[in-house]
Amino acid sequence: MACRDTGELHQGILVHSILENNELLKQSILLGNALIDMYAKCGSMAKARAVFDRMPQKDVISWTSMIVAHAINGEGVKSLATFKHMCAKKFIPNSVTFIGVLSACDHAGLVDEGRRLYDVMHEEYHIKPQIEHCGCVVDMLARAGKIEDAQMFIRKMPMEPNALVWRMLINACRVHGHINHGLNLVTGIAELNTSYDSADSVISSNIYAEAGRWGEVISHRSFMVVRRVPKTAGKSCLLSDGVM
Repeated sequence: MACRDTGELHQGILVHSILENNELLKQSILLGNALIDMYAKCGSMAKARAVFDRMPQKDVISWTSMIVAHAINGEGVKSLATFKHMCAKKFIPNSVTFIGVLSACDHAGLVDEGRRLYDVMHEEYHIKPQIEHCGCVVDMLARAGKIEDAQMFIRKMPMEPNALVWRMLINACRVHGHINHGLNLVTGIAELNTSYDSADSVISSNIYAEAGRWGEVISHRSFMVVRRVPKTAGKSCLLSDGVM
C-alpha cells in the first residue's frame, strides 16, 4: 500500500473507505494488516487500533503489525500489552514479533522486561536470535547507561557484531560520560567495517570531540575527504494540495 510510504494519510483513509464500502475487509486479513501498517506509519494510531479491533479474523501478522505499530509510535507499554494479549489468545509469536517487542522495551526503557523477553524468545519459542534482536538489546542496555552489560552481551552474541552495534555502544559511552571507554572502542569500528562510511566517521569524531582531541577530529574529517567516503544525504518531502 503506497500510502504508507509517502505518509499520505488522507489517501489512505479514502482507500480504507472504499474497502469498507465494498465489505472487502471482512474477506481479507491481508488488507486489514496493510491498513494497520499504513495508519501506523502515518502516525494515526487510533485508526490503526480501530482497524485491528474490528477485524473479524486475525493472524500472527495482524498481531505483529499492531505490536510493531505501537512500538514505532513510542507506545511501548501498549505494545507489550498487545503482545501479552496475543499470547493469551494462543497465537505463536515469530521473529518479527520479537523485534517489535524488544524495540518497544528499548525505547520505553524497560530493560529488565526486554532482557526477559529476549530469553523467552529463544528458550520458550526456540527462535534463533538475529542481529536485529541483539541490536535492540544492546541499544536498550546502552541507552540505560549499562555500558559494561551491553559489552558483555555483545561478547555473547551468537553472531559477529556489525558496525551499527558498535556505533550504539560508542554513542552511549559519549552520552553517559564513559569517554575513555568509548575511545577504546573507536578503533574496533575501523577494523570491523571494511566499507567505512560517514556514520562511522561522525560517531568517531563526536567521541574524540567530547574528549577534546581535536587532532583526531580533523583527521577523521580529512579521511572522509581523501577516501571520498560517501555522506548519506538527508531527504525531505513537501506536500502541497495532495501532491508530493
